[in-house]
Amino acid sequence: MTDKKPREQTEAEPDIDRAVDEQAKSNVNNIGNINGYGNYKEKVKGSCYHNSPNSEELDNQNPACNSRKTGSSSMIKVLVLASNPKGTEQLRLDREIRAIEDVIRSAEKRERFKIVSRLAVKISDLQSFLRREKPRIVHFCGHGSGREGLVLTGESGKEQKVRTEALADLFRLFATRVEGVVLNACYSEVQGKAINKHINYVIGTKREIQDEAAIAFAKGFYQALGDGVKIERAYEFGCNRIQLDIQTNSTSERKLVPVYDESEKKWIEVPQYQVLSLLTREKLQEISESSSDNQESVSALESDRASRGINIVADLIPIPLVKTAVIKFKVEFQAISEQVEMLATYKDLHDLLHELEFKCYQGILREARHFPDDCTCISILESYGEDLKDIIAEVEAIITQKNPATEGISWHQDLKQALEFWQIALEEEEKSQLKKAIWCINRIIASQPSQINTALVSTAKLLRLPDLVEGMSDIWTSIKNSELEAEKRNQLQESVNALAKLDDELKMLVKSHDNWQKIDSQLRRIETVTANTSDLFELEMSWSGLKAEVEEQCQNKQESWVISLEKEAKRLDKAIADHNSLKVKQYFSSYRNRASQGFYKIDRELRKFCGNLREVGNPLAYLVRMIE
Repeated sequence: MTDKKPREQTEAEPDIDRAVDEQAKSNVNNIGNINGYGNYKEKVKGSCYHNSPNSEELDNQNPACNSRKTGSSSMIKVLVLASNPKGTEQLRLDREIRAIEDVIRSAEKRERFKIVSRLAVKISDLQSFLRREKPRIVHFCGHGSGREGLVLTGESGKEQKVRTEALADLFRLFATRVEGVVLNACYSEVQGKAINKHINYVIGTKREIQDEAAIAFAKGFYQALGDGVKIERAYEFGCNRIQLDIQTNSTSERKLVPVYDESEKKWIEVPQYQVLSLLTREKLQEISESSSDNQESVSALESDRASRGINIVADLIPIPLVKTAVIKFKVEFQAISEQVEMLATYKDLHDLLHELEFKCYQGILREARHFPDDCTCISILESYGEDLKDIIAEVEAIITQKNPATEGISWHQDLKQALEFWQIALEEEEKSQLKKAIWCINRIIASQPSQINTALVSTAKLLRLPDLVEGMSDIWTSIKNSELEAEKRNQLQESVNALAKLDDELKMLVKSHDNWQKIDSQLRRIETVTANTSDLFELEMSWSGLKAEVEEQCQNKQESWVISLEKEAKRLDKAIADHNSLKVKQYFSSYRNRASQGFYKIDRELRKFCGNLREVGNPLAYLVRMIE
């Protein structure tokens, strides 16, 4: 590879621009339907993923599942990166790491957290650590030097600074995974603000922070997170812990180069507990207690209770009354287990397509503009290729299971073709081959997510959970007066109740999905009609009824997107009353984008629900096999 030029900010080549245009046009319906975002062209052409939804790609694997395992997606992995190079003031980083581990170990929801620590971190380690560990929170402890960057360990063991711009761009690449970053180092607020463009929550320090104060903050912050507290509130607990713990000044301070506070235009002395800042983005994806997490945790809990009851029934098969009851509902039980597996498979495929778009396609499209003239983009494209290989392997693993959800799937062949084009492009530095790879991937993400989502919703509507409730109730009735130990009887009764709750929840989700689908169709129709005309008759005639339908779906919800939606509705009301066509178009576009978040959320909740149902489907399938 010779004569490579550094990347310059040049106008994108026309053919790549057309690819972006075609992607935006072909995906507009798909994105409105699945991801709930407008303005798609700008997102594809942008330099960061800050509008991409956090998908279910962080789900922990569940060893009980035989297919692609989805487990508990509420697991939060914390990656602790520590660095104290030679020649810098020695800090008690081992104490900080142990403090984090100790408070999580004693926390109320400790099973939701996993702590992974890496010491003497080098700049060359950062990409691989984030790729391999897939953390939701990244915690850095060590030295900072303001605008010059964070201090890591160089190849020689001495200090090496990672530039703010490079660090922010690194987190851009992991924006669909990482939800929070803690920079427990002096003068790290500069990096925090840059990273916050891509990551929802970033905690940094305004000035110097004592070693003991940094450790105290870590204790308070992670103990609160471990107890299920929201991240904003956990930040406050961390700051308060500094006030509680710090009695005397520590001799170690996390500093390297003092930095003048440009915003204040002077040096300012402040208490240690005020040094740390919490930076948040406008659209927050809360880690611990968001409504979607609560929704998910409820369905996961009920699925687990239902699963325990079915396992108890399997243990009781030798009892004639139980075996007779199971045989009576054998056909229903088998049908339900197959339907549940189909739903979970649809969810797995949808998740992989989401990864394909946000982990591969958008990045490849962005780097293609500079290929092959820029040597830096080639190494980036190589990493995207590895992600593409992983996705292909997972899709093929799902297809080999041969359930009805995978019948007729052939788009993985297009993915393999894209990989071949990609390999030739890098080997021969041939741009036309890369364009072919982009074309193959675009064909898939333009059509497959919506098709899979439609199939998932249709299958969910047909799920025979009431039959399972009836069957388990029948079994419970047959043994409730037996000599079976009380604990198992209670668990079986809890299982029946949990299944009934799951059935109610599924009906609610499906109904809500249908309502949002209707709303989305109306929004899309209005958007299409008004796109190229100044005539707003369609919008003015439809607005009153449309707004009422949206308000009905948002009743009793206090989430940030709902509050923003209400504000946009008021602005649109005024613009329509003032007959200001320019403002009407502007505010309708904003309203449409906000409303689409409602559709995206219910889509996501339904898929999460279907994934959790696998906890019911697996033991049910085992129960059916026992009586064959």
